[in-house]
Amino acid sequence: MDESRDRFRKGSGEIVNWRSVSVRKPLAVYTALLILGFAVIGFATQRDIPANIAGLLSVVASVIIGSYFGSSAFEACKAPKEDEPEDDK
Repeated sequence: MDESRDRFRKGSGEIVNWRSVSVRKPLAVYTALLILGFAVIGFATQRDIPANIAGLLSVVASVIIGSYFGSSAFEACKAPKEDEPEDDK
């Protein structure tokens, strides 16, 4: 199988294998791209996004992206620090 299509090069030169990433990250990226797409289309056609679609996008985006950041922050705080030795009592 061609692994090059499953990888994305980060700015630092490190390659990310999207198959090993949890579903949260691509979902947040796709949501941001969807909103960006609606904004670009609205700007290009010089028409407003209908109020019901704008309301739906704002709720869906805030829930998906907010839960992504919240879960990432929770995991960062929950994970044991590898630098510090465990206390043996």
